[in-house]
Amino acid sequence: MSVMIAAGLCGAAAGTLRAQVDDEPVVIDHANVLRRVVEGDSLTYFLEGAVRAHRGPIQMRSDQASIFRLSQVADFQGNVHFWDATTEIYADRLLYYEVTDQAVATGSVQVIDRRSGSQVAADTVLYDRVRDVITAHPRPHGIVLPQDSTAQEDPFHVWADLMVFHSDSTGTEMDGLGHVLIERTDITAVGDSLHYDERVSRVALRKEPRVETTETYLTAERIDVLLEDNRLDALVALGRARAVDKTDSLPPAVPAAFNHVSEYSFLEGDSLLIEFEEGNIEWLVAQGRARSLNYALESLPGPVETWSVNYLLGERLELSFRGDTLSRVVASGGHRGVYRSEEVRKAGPEQRPSEPIPLPEMALLAGAPGRFRKTPDQPARGAR
Repeated sequence: MSVMIAAGLCGAAAGTLRAQVDDEPVVIDHANVLRRVVEGDSLTYFLEGAVRAHRGPIQMRSDQASIFRLSQVADFQGNVHFWDATTEIYADRLLYYEVTDQAVATGSVQVIDRRSGSQVAADTVLYDRVRDVITAHPRPHGIVLPQDSTAQEDPFHVWADLMVFHSDSTGTEMDGLGHVLIERTDITAVGDSLHYDERVSRVALRKEPRVETTETYLTAERIDVLLEDNRLDALVALGRARAVDKTDSLPPAVPAAFNHVSEYSFLEGDSLLIEFEEGNIEWLVAQGRARSLNYALESLPGPVETWSVNYLLGERLELSFRGDTLSRVVASGGHRGVYRSEEVRKAGPEQRPSEPIPLPEMALLAGAPGRFRKTPDQPARGAR
């Protein structure tokens, strides 16, 4: 997280000022008790009670401290508060190294980005002021907020084995490595690694990630979460992508009536694009060896209902929604499909299963003559 030494200075003047600050030692401002110890060429200050110190723009507070002039290390202990123009650190202990301009905080560490309010809590944090980087471990908990304070969405809560933050006036970047978990009211995601870039409004999840929204459960080899004004705008999944509709709410007798072809509606392809509007799915596009299965209720609700299943294959499938209703399906590239309907008794011992829809797909298509329905641009029937 960057430190603004002086606004409006030219590059040469700013560099000179920074060099002067780097040459300054830690200055002791206050302590209830101060002991000065000299051993050879070594000088050490031992401070106790309401310790206050500074170095240029950096401010330090603690219950006690030891300042080693020869090694240029300051050791602050007990209720430590360390801050500069952009970053605040609270910890049980903090070692500040003047030569490298680094701070190592340990014990119940909390770091706050003073521009956005983003935070991270961890057992150990390294703050490298030269590189503007914060590294937190083990298993830190990050709360990520955009610097645009007008965004009204909830923050992202992130856990990982290791987190690395870089932030400046243009935005924040964050890398999470190992057993990554992301949670927000509208999305939950897991993966082995992530990269968050506020500048391009993207969360990139890698190594077999899984993403869950209020409507969809998505898996793939790689998934990008695209944001707009900190709102969920789209999901881009690449490599063995599969989206399952969580909102199906199918009676158990329905999948049984179709020989348990699938428990839910789904869409698969080499890649998937899911676009959202006001938090609801607006478009789903599958590209490359795409296939979809969709259940629909085609009668009034009752003890016996008519349900249909629509199975469609193509090189590209586009599904559009109007509210919670699948309104249109467009298939291209060698598309084929199967439609069939069944009367389903929702309760009681007499549940008549349908004739099975065989798999794999070629057998399914070959085994359903005369039951084809739905041209590529024909509006879909029924609700999800």
